[in-house]
Amino acid sequence: MRAKEQVAKQSRRSEIDATVDSMFDIVESDKRDLGEMTTLIGKLSELRSDLGKGEALTGDWKLAFVNTADAMHEFGTGLGKLPGTSILDLFVSFSKGGKVTVTEVCRVLGPFPNLRNELRGAWSYAEPTGTGGFKDAGAEAKQGLTVSYSSMQDGRDKVTDASTGFKVRSVNLDVKFCDDVVLVATLPDGGELVFESEPEMQKELGVLLRKDLTKEGEQLSGTAGAVVDPLGTLAQIATGAKKPWDLFK
Repeated sequence: MRAKEQVAKQSRRSEIDATVDSMFDIVESDKRDLGEMTTLIGKLSELRSDLGKGEALTGDWKLAFVNTADAMHEFGTGLGKLPGTSILDLFVSFSKGGKVTVTEVCRVLGPFPNLRNELRGAWSYAEPTGTGGFKDAGAEAKQGLTVSYSSMQDGRDKVTDASTGFKVRSVNLDVKFCDDVVLVATLPDGGELVFESEPEMQKELGVLLRKDLTKEGEQLSGTAGAVVDPLGTLAQIATGAKKPWDLFK
């Protein structure tokens, strides 16, 4: 009996590895097949194990794939919607104590350094009671992974919370699969997110956030080495908002 269980376990592990490899082949492809990715996510979901209270989620993760920009903005700050702004990388950290931090590295058009935005809050996980995830009748929002954001620190190192205008919000995700290598989750509207474990997140952030202004940037700022406020400037251009987070009230 033990021999059969061992063979079945090895077979399942091989199938998981093959599916994950196929997913990352799509991630690394110049032209991504979104339909095939959805199929592979469904296959991986069938191979998932009970995550209990979600201990497998703890650690640092880097976003490797998202099927739409809207899904990334729904999960993150949404500041990537600002004109001339793009998100280079997104990381999420789940602590064992229930705290969550989402870190975005943004590139702003022009002679500006990359910017770091952070969402902070809490996370919880409750194993869905049905087999169909959030589509089951009577499924409650607290099932699956719930991430609740209570404050944000934008690229100017300005921190805001509910008392200073931050819109407190929660995001609910259906975790399709999670092990020590990959985390796959979907949003209620169909957004798909694939994260890979990132054991050297701080080192990678350090590389992404090198503040090396060009000569052009120094001329624009009026003072050599001064860092301008690209997020605030773009927010005012877009809507007249005085603060970046005013865009999302």
